Amino acid sequence: MDGSNESHADPRPPCATATSSTASVGHDRHLRRMVVILMALAIAVFFGQPPILRQWFFHVAPNWIRAQGVLRAILVLSVTTVLVSLAMVALHECGHLLGGLAMGFRFKSIRVGPIQFERGSGLSLHGGFANAFSGVAVIVPATSNSLIPSGIVLLAGGPAANILSGCLVLLLPFAHGFAPVLFILQSIANGLSDLLPYRNSLGVSDGAFLWALFRHPARAERWLSIMRLRSDTTDGILPESLPADFIDRATAIKDPSADTVIAHAFAFSNAFHQHRDADAARFLETCLTYSGHASARLREALMSEASVFQSRRRHRPDLGEQWLAVIPKAPQFPWIRTRAQAAILEAKGDVEGAIGKLNECERAVIASMEPPHREYLLRLLRRWKSELGGATN
Repeated sequence: MDGSNESHADPRPPCATATSSTASVGHDRHLRRMVVILMALAIAVFFGQPPILRQWFFHVAPNWIRAQGVLRAILVLSVTTVLVSLAMVALHECGHLLGGLAMGFRFKSIRVGPIQFERGSGLSLHGGFANAFSGVAVIVPATSNSLIPSGIVLLAGGPAANILSGCLVLLLPFAHGFAPVLFILQSIANGLSDLLPYRNSLGVSDGAFLWALFRHPARAERWLSIMRLRSDTTDGILPESLPADFIDRATAIKDPSADTVIAHAFAFSNAFHQHRDADAARFLETCLTYSGHASARLREALMSEASVFQSRRRHRPDLGEQWLAVIPKAPQFPWIRTRAQAAILEAKGDVEGAIGKLNECERAVIASMEPPHREYLLRLLRRWKSELGGATN
């Protein structure tokens, strides 16, 4: 399970409802996998178990290299390693996918190396060396019932697919060449290592997430609920239409973490656009209380949200200006301040000025954001402008 999905704060502002394509099951831990493979290989060859490894390394491989020639052998081995690695990654992600589908999760997309298949969009290519031997399966819960058991099956599916496929190839009766031996080593080593609780700059293992499901079920339910809320937002579902049951699960606990901020940002946006001002104020207060655990961009966005809320819902442009004053002069998203200024002008009765600021904000969003977040923000801004246009009639 890739930590980029998930239980880490998404830096996008809550006015975009903090969406992320990383709400996903991933596989980006190449260095750790290779270390485990080499250690397993050294131990297996040293002890001679299984016998096929010793035979392959000391007899089959040297004879094959002499017969092929060194350069040709290197080329064939390199190509074979790439193909076998991609096959192993594909099986890992398919294991997650099948586990999720079996538990009623909803398929969004799957990527193996540079090739991605997305529901509704079909095949596409994602370049870059970082994607060469990685994979991501994006699967989200369809219902808030039985989130923990479903999450366990989803997470365990990837390592289980690797271990089972490696053992199956090991038991096949045909003679084992380089490709089958490499597949056996990579699959079993990756499956076993991924079950260990592991977290560092390279990512988060499936085992770490599985351990979290058992040890902190409430936090795990929150993480899975955020996964669903992010996915719905990426699909273009507006804040007021986000599923209430997942919002309730996401906000069931509060702790000093980025997930608390993300969960309550979703809840705030939902309540704000439903005009449930008391609930919106409560959720926003929680976001601000724990904002020290969020990213700088998210903190800036929360300041903007506070300014907009005080101006548009409380009709207190003076408080809106106080929040505007604490937003950095050069925020990471330039339209953050402009958006707050529009709300302050609206609260002061300057509808024409507010619409002008929203037009300025719209141009900044078009210039600085990528789809689908750009289109989502534009929908919200244009709806706001439409509301202001109605106020002038």
